[in-house]
Amino acid sequence: MTPAPTTPDTAYDTSILVRNLKLNSTGADVRLVQTRLVELNYLSSANGTYDAATQTAVKRFQQLHGLSPGGGADARGWRGRPQHV
Repeated sequence: MTPAPTTPDTAYDTSILVRNLKLNSTGADVRLVQTRLVELNYLSSANGTYDAATQTAVKRFQQLHGLSPGGGADARGWRGRPQHV
């Protein structure tokens, strides 16, 4: 069973997020989003590929934070979240 999401106080630099991430996207920006999702207990590991597990984790994050749960990640959605989220 996946632990409940948490909200650690670590800072989150979203300046690297300059494109919309979607299924099969790869790169440092994907790993950044995945790393944050791991820190928040939405995802178990970061591999740098926006795979089905990442998409599911993003949808869960979006739903729990009042965002439209489309499953994609973009800079606007992540920058709009408080630093602790």
